[in-house]
Formats: sequence, structure tokens, C-alpha cells
Amino acid sequence: MTGAERVRDGSCHFQRSRLIWMIGIILGMILLGWVTLSPSTIPYSYLGLFGDFLRYLVNNYHKWVCYG
Repeated sequence: MTGAERVRDGSCHFQRSRLIWMIGIILGMILLGWVTLSPSTIPYSYLGLFGDFLRYLVNNYHKWVCYG
């Protein structure tokens, strides 16, 4: 199939994304749900600087994290 045929066919518009992006988005959504629904169970001390940042968000901006 040539490039022109693929454009007419529409098959070039729906390509699978890279695995690293899919994993990153899924982990980000899980982390957002965890921070939103149960912030007291997160082991902030094991996450280093990222844990400090999450703790800061939960303590100061939990309303914004929950409701966008």
C-alpha cells in the first residue's frame, strides 16, 4: 500500500503509541487516584523529592487535586 492509499484509507491516522507513553500515562492516572482518594496511605518518605512534592500538594492543594 502506498502513502497516498493509506491517507485515503485513513489507516495512517490511528497508530499505536509507544509502550513507554502508555505505561507512563497509566501510572500517572493510578498515582492521581491514590493521591485523591487515599493520601494518608502513600509512603512519602520512600519517594524522595517526589514524595515531598506530593505531600506538599496534598497538604496545601488537596481541593485542587480532587476537583481539578
